[in-house]
Amino acid sequence: MPFAHAGCMGAAPPDISDDPEYEDESEVEGIVADDEAADQMLVPIHAIGGQLKVCGASSLNQRSGPGTSYTILRSIPEDEVVTILAESGNWLRNDWNGNIGWSNRNYLCSITQTPPMTSASESIGRPNAGHQLNSVHVPNHPGYVVADTGRNAYYGTEETMFWLKQSFDVLAVERPGSARPQVRDIAVRNGGVPSGDWPHASHQSGRDADITYPRPSCSSVSGCPLSDVSPSTLDAAATWILFETWLTQNVARRIFVDSSLHNALKQQARLRGHSEARIQQWFGPIIQHVENHVNHFHIRFVCPSDDDNCIP
Repeated sequence: MPFAHAGCMGAAPPDISDDPEYEDESEVEGIVADDEAADQMLVPIHAIGGQLKVCGASSLNQRSGPGTSYTILRSIPEDEVVTILAESGNWLRNDWNGNIGWSNRNYLCSITQTPPMTSASESIGRPNAGHQLNSVHVPNHPGYVVADTGRNAYYGTEETMFWLKQSFDVLAVERPGSARPQVRDIAVRNGGVPSGDWPHASHQSGRDADITYPRPSCSSVSGCPLSDVSPSTLDAAATWILFETWLTQNVARRIFVDSSLHNALKQQARLRGHSEARIQQWFGPIIQHVENHVNHFHIRFVCPSDDDNCIP
């Protein structure tokens, strides 16, 4: 259903549901409002025996069992590395320099993740009720075209731009010469909902980006168009490389993709060696079906570790 625009709280909002970029995410956001399912996937399910680091908090408690009702044994400082021994729901049993206990997995990140650890930009509030400070413009990149949507929504956090560039760098290495999709709306300079028609329920805090789907061939000037794709017209291999980069780096909070494309993407994940268990948990908590995402996908990144007022 359409949503109210800023400054029009007492008036009926314009009906823009026929806009090709209209995104009503209210249903899916309501289902996973507590983010528990997505939180559980921010650490890959293959992490047992691997190493992760404390992130997003100055310290992380080690407890005697998997829950906040258990005794705190000690605190692990930020950026310290632990070895994962077991998992139980949202909790990971870990070894920190010979000290063993349970910690909340929400504050354990890949040790290979290397975005700016601190930045001047800041994502504030929720993606569908927030704003941003000191945002940066999406950079040019040989792997995509920055589209002119007429909304001047080219701005996001430094981390968002880092993660966008990182994924297209990987794509360029693995599939050189791939057609270039369009990077479309991210957020306006200060975030929030701007005046005029705004076809998004979110894109308010600098962590969301709309990108057209890669195809086998597209215009070298305008890039892959904002038009519907199918499993036969989608470059599923290129699309999955983008997704895989974000998923394995634990920076994808949501990826909205029409369900008609899920099987083609799952097949690419299988071809690249991912287990069925991992695929099934990616498709649901993170990769989700939302209407009007057959002509583009929507990536939402996690809160940057130094943005204290960011709400997932």
